[in-house]
Amino acid sequence: MRKIKHSFMIVFSVIALSVSACGTTDDVIQSYDVAYTMPDNNAQNRYYADLGSAGIEGKYSFSSAEDLINLSDEDVIYLATHDYKATEFVADLMLEPYDCFGTPLKDGEIYQPLMLSLEGDRADYDVDKKISDEEFKKLAEEWLRSFQENFIDTKIVYYGGTEHYAEYGYMNDGGIGSGRICFFRNQFMVPEKIDGNPYTGPVYFGELTTDVVLMEGDFYHSDFFDGYFLLREVEDRGDAIVYIAYYPSLRNIGDYDERGENHKAEIIKEVTIYDIKTHRITSEITVIRSVDIPGTTLYIPEPV
Repeated sequence: MRKIKHSFMIVFSVIALSVSACGTTDDVIQSYDVAYTMPDNNAQNRYYADLGSAGIEGKYSFSSAEDLINLSDEDVIYLATHDYKATEFVADLMLEPYDCFGTPLKDGEIYQPLMLSLEGDRADYDVDKKISDEEFKKLAEEWLRSFQENFIDTKIVYYGGTEHYAEYGYMNDGGIGSGRICFFRNQFMVPEKIDGNPYTGPVYFGELTTDVVLMEGDFYHSDFFDGYFLLREVEDRGDAIVYIAYYPSLRNIGDYDERGENHKAEIIKEVTIYDIKTHRITSEITVIRSVDIPGTTLYIPEPV
């Protein structure tokens, strides 16, 4: 099984709203790659078009990871190449969906999540208490001012907020377009030293309970990634509360040593750990199933 360890980080990649773009080192922003659009390959397109009549239609119901591991190759491919809603698999979702607050997204706009950074060290804060509304608003507005300084004639509009995020819109006719920036309300990037080495990672501020972790995890997976998962559960392990989600994924971009290989339909297991003492959030991703998709070829970027 292919395993990747990483810090739990929500970010966006569209229009390069990154540290370098904003010209500030106060906010830590990383980005996921935008999903690659398949090349116009007739064989590949025919394969995906035919999936709808492949005879795999039907209701899916999963009660354990074993159910997912035991899926047929055809079912794994089907799930990775078709869209569902998370509620079709998990009926008791504890999520609060995005709210455009009366102003729908324009064509091409997306919700862009961002985790704000706090100054000082994690030890300077009482992580059992939420950051005040005043401090949160101040942090968001400071970030937005830096953004405006780097992109002239950009207008910022506050649309609204929930217990999970605050939503701002930006508009500019000079080239960067428009979009929605969604600041996490309860999770922040906080520096500290681990084993004597400087480290900055996400921390949850507020009381940690299984219900809280369920709400945060459900919101993260079904809203920020605009995807769905097949199964999820939460565990209280005493020293940490752990959110476990399983979801399908289509991998169509490969590494240089994968030339000539097929697209991969995968089932992903993502374990997100909320440490009870430090409130530090980390996660681990494991590929528990990987199936080659016939008639396709991984896209291999040329060296830069």
